[in-house]
Amino acid sequence: YCNEYGGGYRLSGDSFAVEDVGGTERGCAPEVMAAETAYLEALGAVERLGSRDGYLVLTGPDVEMRFRPLAPVPTSELTGTEWTLETLLEGEVASSTTGGPATLVLADDGTLTGSTGCREMQGSWALDGDVVRVTELATTRIGCPEDLTTQDGHVTRVLGGPFQVAVAGESLTLTGPDGLGLVYRAT
Repeated sequence: YCNEYGGGYRLSGDSFAVEDVGGTERGCAPEVMAAETAYLEALGAVERLGSRDGYLVLTGPDVEMRFRPLAPVPTSELTGTEWTLETLLEGEVASSTTGGPATLVLADDGTLTGSTGCREMQGSWALDGDVVRVTELATTRIGCPEDLTTQDGHVTRVLGGPFQVAVAGESLTLTGPDGLGLVYRAT
């Protein structure tokens, strides 16, 4: 729904339990948070695992969760894709974005365009293995509201230096040498 989570599980025959679930702590709309809480509570109440009609079925007292396999998500292209910023990374800490959509497009011709969520940006880029080097990064000269200043600085700091790039499905992760990073999703 809103956050990412992970944990462990125990499986013996058809006995199944989810353990030690933890996740990010993004705040989202109340109805989304309520749905996410209900989902995680149901997952914690599961006691059995099985399959029925091509579905994975998890059951417990007053709980039945049905999962169907999804078609694999094709990997988006690094270049020519409009990426929308979803998460700011600082070491092991993930933060959600604020403001207007922050976007990034790395064009085949070596140009870069996008937004920090506050200011528009453009520049040039080159790929060396899995490292991107941005040159001539320029942003519009406007002041950002206080709540966007941190995000604006985070984005320009990551894009201003060399960063490692990884594309997985519809997700693009940029990681700078200082532990700062950005996670984008294909628009």
